[in-house]
Parts: sequence; C-alpha cells; structure tokens
Amino acid sequence: TNYKLARTPSSNGSERIFTFSAWVKRGSVTDNREILFRPDSGNPWADLEFQTDDSIICMTNGGSGAGVVTNRLFRDVSAWYHLVCAVDTTQGTAANRVKIYVNGVLETSFSESNYMAEDADTTNNQTNSFTQIFGDSYGNHLHIIF
Repeated sequence: TNYKLARTPSSNGSERIFTFSAWVKRGSVTDNREILFRPDSGNPWADLEFQTDDSIICMTNGGSGAGVVTNRLFRDVSAWYHLVCAVDTTQGTAANRVKIYVNGVLETSFSESNYMAEDADTTNNQTNSFTQIFGDSYGNHLHIIF
C-alpha cells in the first residue's frame, strides 16, 4: 500500500464523532479508487474516497454496506474541491450520522444511503490503528493542499 501520510493517535479519541476536511485536486480521472482517509484495520471503520465512477463515498462500516454515495460525479481535474466528511453516529436521525460537503454545500442526492446504527463505534481515532491520509493502493492521482 502506498501511504502518503499516516497518523496514529497518541490516545483514543471519539469513535462516534469526527470530521475529515481537506482541499483536493484530482490529478487525473482513472478507473481506480482514490482514498482520502481510512483506518488501516478493524471493522467497522469510516473512510472517504473517490469511487471508480468518480462519485464520492463516505463509507461507515468498513465495506459491509453502510455509507453514502453521491449521485454527483467529480471529474474536473482543473478544479479544487473542499471535501468534508462529518460522522456522528450519536444522532437519532439516520441521515444526520454521515454528511458529505463539497465546496461548503451539503450533498443531499445519493445513489446509496445506508447508515450505521445509532451510537455505533468505528475504529477511527484508536491508538491501535493508524489512519492513512491521501494514500491508496492504486497509484498517485491526487494533489493535496492543507
């Protein structure tokens, strides 16, 4: 795996409430997934990535079907996107447990919208699991600015 950046928390943080935010610019549109953040192990976990069809997914159950996938596609390689994935599994309303913002606008149109159970824990923010940031197994297709 080709990790660009990685972070291992020095102490456990919230596994139910966290936000990932970054400016990204796609270097090319490919048939590969482009991972923006993801814990390296454990289940369930949350990640944010560009899918092979150029939609964005914020997956909140480690590939077992929970998450939201935008209908909107992101294929403009000249554009900078400000992406935010906000996870809060303590919310009573399922649709409030995972939110994706692109350039400050809340995405509300999804091809998939399956949410984790209320108060579900993820493996994010645990000392025994580092989080890869802007790393993937598929090549180097993102330009990142912090």
